[in-house]
Amino acid sequence: MSTNGRHVPHAQQHISHQGALPATPDISEIEQERDLPEHYAVLVEHNGPLATRPLPTRAGNPTTVIVPATGAPVLGRDLRRARVTLLSTDNAFYYASKAPATWSTATAALWPANVPLVLLHGDAISCACSTAGVSTIAVIPENMDGN
Repeated sequence: MSTNGRHVPHAQQHISHQGALPATPDISEIEQERDLPEHYAVLVEHNGPLATRPLPTRAGNPTTVIVPATGAPVLGRDLRRARVTLLSTDNAFYYASKAPATWSTATAALWPANVPLVLLHGDAISCACSTAGVSTIAVIPENMDGN
């Protein structure tokens, strides 16, 4: 016999352990519900480096901006932005968080054409073409909240 009074075939041939199911249990014993809480609170203290993975961003609105040598704002400050990728398809360009009075390597970062620039901040972004012409810059922002 099992613990709930039902007959279990060949139970007398097996060694019985208290709380363990017999070798050939009745299906109702397997499917019975237990009164267990849904969640357990466990205190975890971690000492040392902890591997993490960033969550995928939820949205982005890619655009193309034509910037002259005099510079132009590309994106405004946005704290929801997780990252943005800038890619000039024709000319090298200058990048700065604030547009300087004159664009040069002393006031902004010079970035080559056809090389993605990935920025992991929400500051304002301004760009300028490094030559006398214009730069066509693909702007691919990735926002955390879906907008």
